Amino acid sequence: MVRPLAPRTARQSRLEARALFERAIALDPRDAYALFAAALTYANQIHGGTSLDPEGDLRTASSLAERAHAIDSNNSGCQAALGAIRRLQRRHPEALFHYERAVALNPVTHPSRANAGFTNLLLGRARRRRNRSSARWPRPPKPVPSSASGTSTPG
Repeated sequence: MVRPLAPRTARQSRLEARALFERAIALDPRDAYALFAAALTYANQIHGGTSLDPEGDLRTASSLAERAHAIDSNNSGCQAALGAIRRLQRRHPEALFHYERAVALNPVTHPSRANAGFTNLLLGRARRRRNRSSARWPRPPKPVPSSASGTSTPG
């Protein structure tokens, strides 16, 4: 395998991914995955500070995410993309709604779960949400001492 002399930057990677998603959209304008994924490339560049036109990129991201949502509102990725964009627009209650919807649709979407938690912090709801969410996750089993070897094993 030949490795490039210089590593790609995150910006270059996002631009390459965006080009592929835009190609997919050109082939199928109703591809919700390609639409929300393209929207996230714009949102991630804005969030990462590498966007050359944050306002224009935010408009484009919003348009793509809203198109994806109109096609498949029960897709956790569409919900997560809208959450990211609403947070960038400082529309935190809406962002939280979309992140929580993404988690409800797919409980293992850990980025959406983390983003919902961060958005709760922005809304000043950290304590209430932390207590509510900690009840959802089972605690790992406590070690039980083994009588023969003196070592612990989960029980």
